[in-house]
Amino acid sequence: MYDEVSTGIPPPTTPSLDPNVVAVADMLWNRMHKGYLKYGTDTTRQDLTVFNWLQHLQEELLDAAVYIQVLKERHVNNE
Repeated sequence: MYDEVSTGIPPPTTPSLDPNVVAVADMLWNRMHKGYLKYGTDTTRQDLTVFNWLQHLQEELLDAAVYIQVLKERHVNNE
């Protein structure tokens, strides 16, 4: 993969920005700021163990599974 940061040279051709990637990048940026304001730290923190990080991930994925189930139920009920 081309790494403009380390080489300082822009890629030979610059494709137009993918609006979906830009939207996700904006969401990440906003989430980072919101999280820092709420918790006063970021993911570079050193006070969590690997187990703690895995616990957070599991909880987030369980939430995502619930959201998927809700949307599936709504989709089936609307067909």
